[in-house]
Amino acid sequence: MPRMLSNKINDKVEKSKMKIRYLTLEKFLYLLNDSSLFFSNINLLNDYTEGLLNSTYHDSEKHYIIKTEPIGDNFNNLINDKKRMSEKIYVNSWSNYPEESFALWEIYLKNSNGVAIISDESKILDSIFFKNINYGNINYHEKSVYSTNILVQNKTKNYTDEDNYKYFSKYNFFNYENEFRLLINKKEILDDNLQYLKQITHKDNIIGYNVDIDITKLIFKIIVSPKANEPFFNLIKDVVCNYNIDKQIVEKSNLNY
Repeated sequence: MPRMLSNKINDKVEKSKMKIRYLTLEKFLYLLNDSSLFFSNINLLNDYTEGLLNSTYHDSEKHYIIKTEPIGDNFNNLINDKKRMSEKIYVNSWSNYPEESFALWEIYLKNSNGVAIISDESKILDSIFFKNINYGNINYHEKSVYSTNILVQNKTKNYTDEDNYKYFSKYNFFNYENEFRLLINKKEILDDNLQYLKQITHKDNIIGYNVDIDITKLIFKIIVSPKANEPFFNLIKDVVCNYNIDKQIVEKSNLNY
């Protein structure tokens, strides 16, 4: 039996900080049934340069200066070091939401059956029971020597660990994602937070964590894939009713054709 929710979806959202997450039908149903967000180990993502950047603390502004340097002949060594250091880093990704992205629908769905959920920064953070969540927008930059200020915050502290900053900077090749990132550093997991985490393993390796959430706080709107037919749209409306979610928040995509 799916977990029944005790209250209705909050109808208020901060428009300037709205986020969107594209999901296959399978992942959407898992989100509803398990009331959790999946945080993947960052080594499993499709950007092998994640975490390669060097960071230096800038005391005056409480920001980090991310410095990218030519990789050169040390590429293989850097990749191996990065994989080892990144084993403790787990992320959940959203996109900033000025509007829907046709490209992201195509990338994340693969077929016509899927949805996108709309939320905002405060609703996402408030929905997560786990306390030590680091979060911020990804900073995109050229593949050359470059430095910039990057702001990363922590849900319950006024600072974040130095190791985390390098995971909020990516090359411009990925700027189509317009990513807002949630990050868990395994070394920051405290015993009183373990109850909100469930390890997901494959061949004895931890590939991610399912992190408990309150669905009623997370979801503001559900958008059905632009390629979905009318029966699928009606199916999604029927499904969400089983979770005390008002079917009126289910909408057709603006890209519907």
